[in-house]
Amino acid sequence: MNGAQRPTYQRVFGDPLNWVRIRLGHRSATTTALYLHTLQELEMRTRLELVPEGAWEPAGFSPEDWSEAGAVAA
Repeated sequence: MNGAQRPTYQRVFGDPLNWVRIRLGHRSATTTALYLHTLQELEMRTRLELVPEGAWEPAGFSPEDWSEAGAVAA
């Protein structure tokens, strides 16, 4: 997000650092900033949990067709 986009985002969604600060029960945003490195990992884990089983497999994929011999022959 660039500097011009941030004020609009904050008007719509609020300050994300303050949101996290309140939920963690911190008095200072400085303390909260120490924990922000974990948010990206949490976001990725959450997104992966929402992906249905088998969503990453190509259309027509069959585990029975996937073998060492088939991979070498192709």
